[in-house]
Amino acid sequence: AMTKKAAMRDRKTRRQLGAEPTEHHEQAALVRWLALKGIGCFAVPNGAHLGGRSYAQAARLKAEGLRPGAPDLVLTRLSPGGSPVVVEMKRRSGARTTDGQLAVQGELRAAGWHVLVCYGCDDAIEQVSRLYGCDDDHQRPQVQARQARDASAS
Repeated sequence: AMTKKAAMRDRKTRRQLGAEPTEHHEQAALVRWLALKGIGCFAVPNGAHLGGRSYAQAARLKAEGLRPGAPDLVLTRLSPGGSPVVVEMKRRSGARTTDGQLAVQGELRAAGWHVLVCYGCDDAIEQVSRLYGCDDDHQRPQVQARQARDASAS
C-alpha cells in the first residue's frame, strides 16, 4: 500500500485528494470574477463531454458543429480594439494545449480574435484585466479545490 506522503507526490493522486483545483473550479471562479466586473461570457462545453455518449449522439453533436479544440469561454465584451475574445482555461500546472486547440486558436487569431490561454484563475484575471485595462479592485474569488468525496465519484 502507498503511504499518504508517497501518494501526495503522485500528481494524479494529489488531484484525487483535492490538493489541486480542477480546471472546472478555476473556470467557475473566473466566471464569478467576470460577473463582478460586468463582463459577460458563455461556456462552450465542446468535445471533452463526449465520454459515455453513443456513436449516434457523438455523430449528431459533430453534425451540429461540435469541434474538439474550441475554447472554453467566449466573452461577450469586445476587446478595446473591437475584436472578439475567447479564453482557453488550463490547470495551474502540468496542463498542455492539444493539437486541436492549437489549430482552433490559430484559426481564431488569423480571423482577428483575441485568444487568451490561461493557467488558472489568477492568470486569467491578470490577462483579462490587462486586455480590458480594468483594475483588479474586486476581491478575487476563492478557487475551491475538489473535495475528497468528489474524487471517489470520479
